[in-house]
Amino acid sequence: MMYATIPEADQYLDFHMKKRIWVYFEDKTSALVSASRIIDNLPIKSVIDGIEITTRPLPIDQFAPESQRLIKEGCIEIALALADGIDPEMEYRQLTKTTQAYSVLRQQKNTEMMEPYIALGIPSFAAWTRLMRFIDLSRTVDLERVS
Repeated sequence: MMYATIPEADQYLDFHMKKRIWVYFEDKTSALVSASRIIDNLPIKSVIDGIEITTRPLPIDQFAPESQRLIKEGCIEIALALADGIDPEMEYRQLTKTTQAYSVLRQQKNTEMMEPYIALGIPSFAAWTRLMRFIDLSRTVDLERVS
C-alpha cells in the first residue's frame, strides 16, 4: 500500500529543489512503500476528519481533500529523503553523539532533547510539517540524555 503514486510524486516534485534526486532514482516504488510504512508506524490520532482510525493503512480516500493532500505530500517528502540516502536509523543514532571530531575540527551539539520528527522515524522536516497535525503527540515519549 502506498499513500502516493509515482505519477503523483512526479507531479509534486516537478518544481522541487531536489527534483533531480527523484528523476534519477531507480526504485521509486520501494521508496514510496517504505515512506508509507513509516507513516503507518506513527502514533496517529484516533480520529481524523471525523473518521475513527482503527486500522492501517489509513483510509485517506475518506479524509477531507486537504488531509489527503498533506498525507500524500508527507509520503512523497519521506520517499524523497529515502531516495537521497537519508537513513532514519542512522539519524536516530547520531542524536546520541555529543562530539564529532576530524583532526583539529570539533563539533558539539546538545542532545538533551531530540527533534520529535527524528525520534518518530520521519527522515524529513518537510514531511514532518505536513504530517504533524495527524500525529498524537500525547502518545510519544520525550527522550533526554543526562550525563
